[in-house]
Amino acid sequence: MSTILECAICKKSSGTGISILNKFICDECEKTLVNVDINDNRYEIYKDMIKRNIYGDIILKSSIR
Repeated sequence: MSTILECAICKKSSGTGISILNKFICDECEKTLVNVDINDNRYEIYKDMIKRNIYGDIILKSSIR
């Protein structure tokens, strides 16, 4: 039985995906992230989403010190 988690990128609930720094990314977003070309407009959008939703907590915590 898999646990249902909310994706840090698309915010949809899913039972399959990966965790990066304790943040969940669903299979669908993972596939998109891995396959998006750097010249595709979506590349910058996903990069910003990752910065904000996954690394944002780390950046905030380090700036508080």
